[in-house]
Amino acid sequence: MPLFKQGYLLARLAERGYVTPANRIRQAQLHEQFIAFYGEDFLELLESDISKDSSWLNFATRKERRVISPVRYLLLIRFLYGSWNDFIQNIGNKYQPFGNNPWPCLNRATDHFGKNVVKALQISRCSDTGRPIGIFACECGFIYSRRDPDQSTDDRMHIGRVREYGFIWINKARQYLNEGLSLRQIARMLGVDVGTVIKYTRSHDIETVNTEKGSKVVAFQGSSMKQVFSRKATTYRVNWLQRDQLLSSLVEAKCKEMLQITDQKPVRVRFTTVAKKIGKLSLIENRKDKLPETMAALERHIESVEQFQIRRLKWAARKQRETYPLKKWELIKAAGLCSGFSEAVDLEIEKHISRTSFSYVDDEVI
Repeated sequence: MPLFKQGYLLARLAERGYVTPANRIRQAQLHEQFIAFYGEDFLELLESDISKDSSWLNFATRKERRVISPVRYLLLIRFLYGSWNDFIQNIGNKYQPFGNNPWPCLNRATDHFGKNVVKALQISRCSDTGRPIGIFACECGFIYSRRDPDQSTDDRMHIGRVREYGFIWINKARQYLNEGLSLRQIARMLGVDVGTVIKYTRSHDIETVNTEKGSKVVAFQGSSMKQVFSRKATTYRVNWLQRDQLLSSLVEAKCKEMLQITDQKPVRVRFTTVAKKIGKLSLIENRKDKLPETMAALERHIESVEQFQIRRLKWAARKQRETYPLKKWELIKAAGLCSGFSEAVDLEIEKHISRTSFSYVDDEVI
């Protein structure tokens, strides 16, 4: 029963969010929801228990050539499709969360706005929700993205985030400004806010603006970003002092936000994490020498492994503040610590354990 080989199960697994951007199966999530769907007793009754690390469900969702009972395949099909009939009707269908190409270009500065001319799409997955993210790139240089599968034709006209405005958009904004239009008028005509117009019409904020047709970087479905065509460009001087000040303020704000979050699992403050969250990883990595204030802000807030472990302990202690008495192994497990932590971390653990022993919790410290 070569179902997985033909991609029938993989497409449905991807649609349900069980496949990572690297095409790996989220086995832990799949196992957990599979057991919740059927129940352990029922699976044991059918001799299809999946409690072991290497269960039949692992092999059924991989390309390994193993003989698996048809009953177990039927269990998986019912879990994924609901019924055999739905499975049969979907045979051969590929998972297309954003429909088939072409897609509309949503660049209001062009004469093909709203027309289905975009043929380049890159699909990734949100690291937080597992939902698909589509990155659409038009030959005019306009690149936008949105999250979640399209549910209707109206969704195809939705922009979640603009990643590149492109040379046509920037030149059109500058043209409107030279014609004497106000910033608000330009923003309304181009579908953006006034701040965006100001940002892209200041020549010293623009490194390169293409002056001929033929653009930027576009993405092809199933591949990485590739530069497919380019033209001569007009280069403007960048005000690195102003850019450094802007980026350093963004870094400061993002670091403080990450350190102050108490209702979610902590994320370690690292160079790449912060730079990605503000959407400037490539710029900061490649221009460190021109961004001294930004690098200094990062250095002030970057956490060592020990500092991050202590912060996770504080978060775990707050999460289990109603547990009395709090056991050491419970706190370590909740904080997700591995063995071999430092003496400072061990002291932090003992501090929280001793406080629960005396029915005392200090909110400000925890």
